[in-house]
Amino acid sequence: EFILIKNTLVLLNNGYFLENTMFKKYLIAILSTSLLLGCDFRPSTKVIEYQEEVKLSDGSMIWVDIKRHYRLAGEPFQKKNYLPSIVEISWDTGFPNVGRQSVFFDDRVYLIDKIDGAWYVVGYRYPYKGSREGINAVNCRDVGYLINRDYDCVFSMDKSGNFPKTNTPTYKLNDIQMNILNTTLLRNDGNPMKEFLDKSSLSWYDKLELQKTQPTDNRLIGRPLSYLVN
Repeated sequence: EFILIKNTLVLLNNGYFLENTMFKKYLIAILSTSLLLGCDFRPSTKVIEYQEEVKLSDGSMIWVDIKRHYRLAGEPFQKKNYLPSIVEISWDTGFPNVGRQSVFFDDRVYLIDKIDGAWYVVGYRYPYKGSREGINAVNCRDVGYLINRDYDCVFSMDKSGNFPKTNTPTYKLNDIQMNILNTTLLRNDGNPMKEFLDKSSLSWYDKLELQKTQPTDNRLIGRPLSYLVN
């Protein structure tokens, strides 16, 4: 099998290019041009999925699924990095005719708890309302309400599957301890994308141990929600 590159005939043998000086020159030229133009052949987005065991305020334990979305971003002619985008959390509500529920936030989710028979999830607010392509979850900005100087968003769901938008229970949340693993500077690693978490199942003990690898200020599990505004 043959291909023609710039009038130079190159032989393909079992899927590999045979050594050809002219072809190598053209290949190097193409790759060099791509680098100069700032081309990056990595996927524009990545998703890391894992499970966490979560301790609720009443002492009971549940498992939640976490999906962390990352986007490739950076300045032209500089190396790009994957930066945090959206984080999804899903869990079994235990409510009849409701089943599992999924909600997404921007970058961080802090806690999930069940108070007076209703579910509450708190995370960093997403900057825009509406759904997002490829995200099969509810946007907290659409159904929740903002707290902590409007930086954070509260998602609530009653046993009927409704999303009551009320600030009344906010005072109940202030003293609730955060229970979702914060991945910022986990293992003292400045890379925002923590690929070692992918496809893992983190027990409550695992999370407490991992949290010890972070700077003290980034250890959120066990701190009250009110810590975020201090």
